[in-house]
Amino acid sequence: MPIVRIALLGDVVGKPGRDAVRHAVPVLRREHGADIVIVNGENARHGRGLHPVGLEELLAAGADAISLGDHYFDDVRITDALRDPNVPLSAPCNVEDPADARRWTVLRTEMNEPIVHLTVIGRLFMPIQHEEPFSAIDRTIEALLVEEPEALVIVEMHCEATSEKAACAYHCLWKWPDTVVCVTGTHTHIQTNDARIIEGRLAAITDLGMSGAHEGVIGFDAKASTDRIIEQRPSRLDIATGGVATTGMLVDIDTSLRRALRAKTIRIECPAVEN
Repeated sequence: MPIVRIALLGDVVGKPGRDAVRHAVPVLRREHGADIVIVNGENARHGRGLHPVGLEELLAAGADAISLGDHYFDDVRITDALRDPNVPLSAPCNVEDPADARRWTVLRTEMNEPIVHLTVIGRLFMPIQHEEPFSAIDRTIEALLVEEPEALVIVEMHCEATSEKAACAYHCLWKWPDTVVCVTGTHTHIQTNDARIIEGRLAAITDLGMSGAHEGVIGFDAKASTDRIIEQRPSRLDIATGGVATTGMLVDIDTSLRRALRAKTIRIECPAVEN
């Protein structure tokens, strides 16, 4: 039975998050048998966007693919990487395209089977409205199947609302039952306890959580975050440093049956680091 085990890690927040990924990837491969590791690098640059240093560190840590979300273009220095076909980095499939960025990443199993990862930004409670996400998923999958007709697809829904993430899983299950094998949620930085297999074939989780300092407010300094909420005014948010860990999900996919068999949440603690 050809099984591939994929580790999916939540939003990387600042330097602690990058260090957490560097610590976690060898553990995932050695102790958990992960064949492929996919990381959301959305907040790797001090909590907003991805910069070349962060990209280099995540790739050196062993990430096989890096996705972005609503901060995908906060650092324009990432433009060249988004255009480079040799860099496994992709922008969300439903945003406007100032970088002429790729919209999915193709990975290969040991048997050369294509595993494709794509991200879409949701709409509910999101400050900037993009193309309707479910239509964007369908359009993108139709396009990628022209290039990779045998692809097994992982969809990452980057959004606030739990309902939108759950609905995305069912949309993909019904629309693409033999193609989409996993739907994950990102963006909230809080891991949810609902890793599951839907109707015996699709792995899903509402949110993977984050890689970063968990002794804070979604990776940021607790005092500054609390003051900002109470005072209702913009202020500098420093990255937290305590309780560094990586959270996400492990998924087993049977590539011959074209379905997910197992989904399990993971949390890997690692030493605290200075920002």
